[in-house]
Amino acid sequence: IQHNRLRDGFIAVTTGAPSSLEITQSTRSPSNTGRRRCSSQPPFDSDARSSIRLWNHVNAPDLRDGDPLKPYTTALTNHQIDYGLRCGDDLTIYAEQNIAHPVTWVDLANRVFIDNLVTGPWIHVRSKVFHEGLALIGSQVHIESRLLDRFDSRAGERAVVDMRIYADDQPVATIEHEAIIVLDS
Repeated sequence: IQHNRLRDGFIAVTTGAPSSLEITQSTRSPSNTGRRRCSSQPPFDSDARSSIRLWNHVNAPDLRDGDPLKPYTTALTNHQIDYGLRCGDDLTIYAEQNIAHPVTWVDLANRVFIDNLVTGPWIHVRSKVFHEGLALIGSQVHIESRLLDRFDSRAGERAVVDMRIYADDQPVATIEHEAIIVLDS
């Protein structure tokens, strides 16, 4: 990517990709008295007054509010039996009954975020979990997700996702999961 600083608030960006892209953008300047203008032939040799953030097409998140995310499927293993113990819950009933600890659903929701939305460092913000049933270790888990909201905040770009979790085709949990998926630099 080549970036040129231009006079009168222009920026030119050119990528060397096969389908190369050239962008010019203008902002207000004393010479245009509040009017915005764009040009393919901007003047050069000055400081830029704006910036453009380009996404690599491989990482470009093109999801919009309401879009479904890629389904997530996994099998519950012995890892989920003592997950609650590792998180501070000292009840042994989950291991005794061979069922997944409820915190498993939040862990799996994090994996959905990693597979669909996260491209770097991120922060889990909150989860609302509605438990609907039990899941035995060894069950096949399937998660269907939909992006509810994607917005900017002071900390970075946030996403809120609604997830329905099924174990052996039976509903076990619904989660509203929120995270900062792109940290502000």
